[in-house]
Amino acid sequence: MSDDDPYRAPDSPTEPIEGAIRPMSTGLAAGWSFLATFLFVFVAAGAIAIRPDESGDFLVTGVLAQIIAYSLALFLMLRVHGPEVAISRFIGLRPTSPWLYVLGAVLGLAMQLPVNALYELVLARFPVATPSELQPHYDAAPLPTRVLMGLALVAFGPLIEEVFFRGALFGPLLRRPEKERGLVVVVVTGLLFAAAHFMRWQDVVCIIPMGLLLGFLRLSSGSLLPSVFAHACFNGVAMAQLAMHREDMSPTVPVLVATSAVTAAAIGLIAWVGRTSERAQLARAEDAA
Repeated sequence: MSDDDPYRAPDSPTEPIEGAIRPMSTGLAAGWSFLATFLFVFVAAGAIAIRPDESGDFLVTGVLAQIIAYSLALFLMLRVHGPEVAISRFIGLRPTSPWLYVLGAVLGLAMQLPVNALYELVLARFPVATPSELQPHYDAAPLPTRVLMGLALVAFGPLIEEVFFRGALFGPLLRRPEKERGLVVVVVTGLLFAAAHFMRWQDVVCIIPMGLLLGFLRLSSGSLLPSVFAHACFNGVAMAQLAMHREDMSPTVPVLVATSAVTAAAIGLIAWVGRTSERAQLARAEDAA
């Protein structure tokens, strides 16, 4: 293991792997991200034109458009960067230490409130003209639409975003020859993840920490799965707030301190398990092969 990068995987896995994933430059990764975002906007605009939203299910329509757009971009990326590679290997869908699944879920649950608190601080200093609120749409929607909104927010949305950013982009970027490439990939994919959510700069500032933590979890585990669990749990807290009609709930100082402490502890444990667990090391070895 190189001393230059503490998160670099062993040079080769225990079993030979057929096919090669071609390296991706930062500029090309940005291009793929731009293409996926363009396709998403195009598909979403077409869906709205065909069926104007009048029932509060814009979230469902948006996630469906995202699935279509990101899946098409993923297909093209697979043809360019891994034509002979199984899609599961290309996106990093492999087992790792079971503890990292648990820690990923804990991280997702814990970091929601600190990230929201950061967002509120930014809005207090730099308010926006039209705040984005899901609560009125959720409350006005019929039960079937509420269920679909929940599935879109907690399951399908996190899954497709992780497959694209911590999967299809992460793997090829990780195969670049530069030193410290692991941490660079975390930063690059985190920034691209935030940029894809750009509506107002205030939103981007608060999404960046989430993207960086999800990337760190992906790097430490060598697997896409823990980051999927973390992202789903993060959105699950937001969904629970909607269901309880508490979207605008501000946590008390003790709760905020506790969740921040749990977040920090989870990050430390993720780093430790990722470097000491044999299963995590094998997953990272395959990730770099």
